Amino acid sequence: MEQKHPADIFQEALDYLWNGLGLEEKGWKRLKKGDFKKKMKNGLTYQIWFDRSRYNYIDYEIDHGNVEVGFSCIIKQGDDYLYSFRIEPTTGGSFFRMLTEDLRLNTGLLDTFLPLIKAHYLDFIDRFEADPVEALQPVCAPFTEAEDYSWFIYVREQMVEQYGTAEQMEEYRRQAELRGTPECKAKTHTGKLLFYQSHAKDVDHAWASSRTKEELDQVVEPF
Repeated sequence: MEQKHPADIFQEALDYLWNGLGLEEKGWKRLKKGDFKKKMKNGLTYQIWFDRSRYNYIDYEIDHGNVEVGFSCIIKQGDDYLYSFRIEPTTGGSFFRMLTEDLRLNTGLLDTFLPLIKAHYLDFIDRFEADPVEALQPVCAPFTEAEDYSWFIYVREQMVEQYGTAEQMEEYRRQAELRGTPECKAKTHTGKLLFYQSHAKDVDHAWASSRTKEELDQVVEPF
């Protein structure tokens, strides 16, 4: 088997995502450091940036390795982030392990990312360019999360204020106020903790996979 360095796996992952998302046809560019980027005439910038763990290695003598990569999909105006979509491991943290047991790129894992990035980022961009108000309607809150906490969308108030309606701005601020209450913080943080722990090796995985965010909230309620 051809022996590769972590940088080779990282490059393979970037190539796989680039081609799988069809970004070249959409007018995106690849930066030297690896990020994907597209600048618009209206001052907005679309960017998918990648972060590599400092503990990446591949040792073929002991048949073991670890290549971890994290990434975020953002819309920014100047230096201000307006919209951010991020996928995170259900076991916690912000890095995904990119290697299979035989030390190859885990394309199966990347295949799970592609539809999520398309649905919650690229398709959002298309809707936003066509009709900002309609695109913002389902995300008029600081955070929108998946039931299993595996991904979240972060929208800044500045984006809703600039591109949304007065009603959307009112809803955004209501959601922000609600999220800041002690009760909401306790339920969210404890719910995440329960979900992450339920996916650990010493906990029943069947229990975890059969619970949604709403069901976890019910478990947290007594506390």
